[in-house]
Amino acid sequence: MKSILSGILVLCTSVGYTQWTAVPSGTAEDLTTISFANSTVGLSCGKLAASGHSIVIRTTDGGATWTTNQAALSGVVRDIAMHSGGNAVIVGDSGRIYTSSDYGDTWANQTAFTSTQLTAAQFISNNLVLCGDGAGNLYASNDGGINWTATDTAFDVRVNELHYQNNLLWLSGEGGILASSADTGNSWQVYSQPYFGFFSGNGIAVFDTVGYAVSDYGFAVKYSPTSGWSSLTIPSANTLNSVASSNLLSAVIIGNNGFIYRTEDGNNWIDETYSNTTINLTDVTYVDAATAVICGTDGTVLKSTNDISGISDDNTVVAIRLYPNPATNGITLQSNQNMKQIFIFDVYGKLVASESILQETAYINIEHLHAGMYLLRVETESETSVMPFIKQ
Repeated sequence: MKSILSGILVLCTSVGYTQWTAVPSGTAEDLTTISFANSTVGLSCGKLAASGHSIVIRTTDGGATWTTNQAALSGVVRDIAMHSGGNAVIVGDSGRIYTSSDYGDTWANQTAFTSTQLTAAQFISNNLVLCGDGAGNLYASNDGGINWTATDTAFDVRVNELHYQNNLLWLSGEGGILASSADTGNSWQVYSQPYFGFFSGNGIAVFDTVGYAVSDYGFAVKYSPTSGWSSLTIPSANTLNSVASSNLLSAVIIGNNGFIYRTEDGNNWIDETYSNTTINLTDVTYVDAATAVICGTDGTVLKSTNDISGISDDNTVVAIRLYPNPATNGITLQSNQNMKQIFIFDVYGKLVASESILQETAYINIEHLHAGMYLLRVETESETSVMPFIKQ
């Protein structure tokens, strides 16, 4: 689980191009899924074309180099999930489950609990992990993936991705299913829009109050608490396979034919399609706030080699620190420019507090606010910055 940013947050006024570097993966097989436990250890899986089995490759240096971890894992792998505590799971066809307790160094083949195709997995904690299948069923394990039970929820369509951030579990699936759960999958809020019936829900990523989901035919949507899900213009008709975000500003969308679409400020996007290649990019994840890694067909692994966090050390850009976060009685703001106005909004966009100041440091009393998440908007002499915080 990613935590809310409580240190320096910088909003950039421009978006620079990223350098994506192909790194040796040690395989020419098609890689379909990628996951990292922390900033150094990650795994990627794919299907062996000749045998129909699967290969697992592993990195311990943040994706710079990879070695084969499992040369011929039995069955077809559909997804992999890792937790910072060391547990990892691989799910695949015919209910196949593999588990690891040492960051994917060694694996145990668990007894299949269903005959369906398991399509997505997500850790909530080091022991609690959920997975979904091609029929829309959800399953939960409280021991790192060894034993599983079916939940009471079924979506009746293929579950393509599960994503957990800031105590919310998000799901995307076929038939336009986009849903969130605040109780680890026991109950769900299902979102609906007129065009969702055409939405294949290939991938979803949400960071605090900003989210993205992607589909076939270059179709993508963006989420905010005030407007829900709305269409995002993508300059491509390629199938979009995955999306990842590392903060409120930064996101990467990837798809077939080397398509890469990236933002550093949440509004301005640039097309960084990789060398006009025909390689299909299949999954993307952030290794840390500033670095992303992509996997794809033909053993492709791409790593960003410059900071793509939207955070800059340019002294013309405003840097604001908010702490503590979460907070009970008040929050302190520190800026490298004089702050003029401070506004606090709830998650529905309602203004709940405001204050006029003219200094670089300010203490804001929040005792009167109800517990929950809020957005803080700070106007300085040159820019406006927005950041989330939690009132306990």
